Amino acid sequence: MTNTPRFCRQCGGGLSPGQRFCKSCGQPVEAKAAAPEACPGCGSPLRQGVAFCTVCGQAATGQAPPAAKPQAVKVQTAEQPARPATPPPPPKPQARPAAGQPGRSKALVLGVAAGAVVLIVIGAAAVYMLTRTDKPEAPSIAKAVQEAVSRPEVSPAKESARPDNSAPSRPAAVDPAQASRAKAELEQTQQSYLALRRQGVEGVQVERSLTTYRQAYNRYFDLRKQAAR
Repeated sequence: MTNTPRFCRQCGGGLSPGQRFCKSCGQPVEAKAAAPEACPGCGSPLRQGVAFCTVCGQAATGQAPPAAKPQAVKVQTAEQPARPATPPPPPKPQARPAAGQPGRSKALVLGVAAGAVVLIVIGAAAVYMLTRTDKPEAPSIAKAVQEAVSRPEVSPAKESARPDNSAPSRPAAVDPAQASRAKAELEQTQQSYLALRRQGVEGVQVERSLTTYRQAYNRYFDLRKQAAR
């Protein structure tokens, strides 16, 4: 730094180390301003405010770097506000279809609830019909059995058996196989009659089944009475 040539600002004349005034023009010499005024390329003096050397065209080292710094800052500040400006528009159209979703969900919920109510009503009606048809069967079947038991005189088999029992002096022996067949016939006719009543069948078919059941009942109990004598 001490060997760097120094020049006068006023006239450009050379200055020796330690010289306080210019020998040519008498301009006072400032020690601090001498170093940055020299061209870094050729050593020629530079006037204040000049960006390039007038002798060799070399750029001044002290002025070039600060000019580049503000340009970089301006580019960064211009890009930053542009980024947050774009995101706000997209959420607006997204909010509109979201408002329609609750309506669809409500419609689905109402449809499911209505279907559940219909199923409950149908199930309740089915249970009511089943219980309604099942309850009267028990007394009717029991009543029919009681009628068949309490009216044995209707059967022709019993009427024909009366003169036969009074005529002989000795009662005929009852065959066990015959009694077993009569009992099986009684059970079979009873099951057939009860099955028709459970199915809700009415008319001639039920009357015939009841008559057959009464006849089997009378035959079986006639054999039981005959065996007991």
